[in-house]
Amino acid sequence: MDKYTSILDMHTGLTKRKVDAESRISKLKSAFGKNSPLFEEHNVCAYCAGSLGRGDVGQNSDLDLFFITTSPEKDQSHIGEIEMMSVVLKIGNELEYPEFSNDGAFLKIHSSPKMLDALGAPKDDSENLFTTRMLLLLESRSLCNEGIYDEIIRDIAEHYFRDSRGKKSYRPLFLLNDLLRFWRTLCLNYEIIRDEPNKPWRKKNINLKFSRMLTIFGTVLPLITRSEYNLDNLISLTKMSPLQRFALGLDNLNDKTLSNEFREFLDSYEAFLCWKETQDEYPDSNTKFDELSRNAARSFSDFIYKVVTHQIIDDELKKYLVI
Repeated sequence: MDKYTSILDMHTGLTKRKVDAESRISKLKSAFGKNSPLFEEHNVCAYCAGSLGRGDVGQNSDLDLFFITTSPEKDQSHIGEIEMMSVVLKIGNELEYPEFSNDGAFLKIHSSPKMLDALGAPKDDSENLFTTRMLLLLESRSLCNEGIYDEIIRDIAEHYFRDSRGKKSYRPLFLLNDLLRFWRTLCLNYEIIRDEPNKPWRKKNINLKFSRMLTIFGTVLPLITRSEYNLDNLISLTKMSPLQRFALGLDNLNDKTLSNEFREFLDSYEAFLCWKETQDEYPDSNTKFDELSRNAARSFSDFIYKVVTHQIIDDELKKYLVI
């Protein structure tokens, strides 16, 4: 049978988006490269997340940027941060991306030592470290100082795997727990904004049901379909897009009966990406659009549920996803 990774590679629409994303990332890397001494001086790496990081960009995709330094927070230079963010704003304008959301409130440099110290602690949520870390692992692409970027990912992965030494029976429950926590956080965030009149509820809702769900459970699947786990497995997963990880998880299942459903799943995801680009054309009262997207989202999630509860997966791991 065709491998599921091959089926993904042959999907015309998604392949075109991936090529477009690579082109945009190349331009961003070039723009950051012209200012690399400034970022190197402060031990800062930059990465993109969102549709660019996932490799599924559309015509109107915005620029979701994050910044992490290997320096302790107390050693960070405020003037240096201002200089770097000035460069970032200039790059965004020159490459004609939409203005940064929330008036640039998320353009902030995080400290990786602080992030590791907060991992699992209450302040992990309150200081946006949790979201920054999860997006780094789940849907990021390096734009500047890739050596620092790789170093930080390895440090985080080692933290998740710190209890695995010498244990052949080790299972990445700590990591799975954080993935599920992130999913529930995203769901709660949607509930918070859904009734606010000035928030784009439809966009948030449709993102939650497609790209957000794929990002989380596209990573869960390859983790629960492996027989052995190690640090390098996780690091290799971070180099893949959510769709690539999901396809790898399907390959691990080795169930040829899922191929047609997977093709439909990919078509649904491409349809979602097209809806994102045109949804402003539909008024909030458009019942036909809402019904169409709702039915597609239900089929999309049904397939994810079907594969993460597949009979070949260890019952203890399936139980852990629920209890």
